[in-house]
Amino acid sequence: MSGCGGSDKPTASPASAPAVAASQAGVAGGRYRAPDDLCKIIDDQALTAKFGPLIDAEKGPGRTGSGLSITRCEREYGKTGARVGVLVEANVSDTSSMQSQFDGLKKAGDSGGDKQTDVPGLGQGAYSYDDPLTGPHLAVYDGNLYLTIAVLSKSGPAVDDALISTAKGTMARLKG
Repeated sequence: MSGCGGSDKPTASPASAPAVAASQAGVAGGRYRAPDDLCKIIDDQALTAKFGPLIDAEKGPGRTGSGLSITRCEREYGKTGARVGVLVEANVSDTSSMQSQFDGLKKAGDSGGDKQTDVPGLGQGAYSYDDPLTGPHLAVYDGNLYLTIAVLSKSGPAVDDALISTAKGTMARLKG
């Protein structure tokens, strides 16, 4: 795996945990921490069962500033000749809810013609859509986390239990 360590164990920053928890006291929903390397956090059991073994994982460019941390991981599953790319992005706020980002992007996609489907029981809000150019996407917000998972395949499967399971497992690992 290029750009990622071999461990699936989440890395924590214990010294900053009390300060982050205190700064999020007014945020409803879950409390999440920004990972140093999202590739090490992703729960991909359902993705490997659906698409095949993990071939490569690469930590994408991230940003931190103004109380927001954005981390990315690009993964490739399958076998030679039948590979499927998956992009996971986690936006974590130090102090506020991610509801406005979730609502704004959902509204923009809806007005842009994306057929969106609400996904009940996942975070405080979740929806899926199929982009004809990039494939199926899942977006979730819960408290200070906005998480997206995209299967980068025009002929890929629709958002299903594998993506939902990946989101749930990854969210559990990001809990601060």
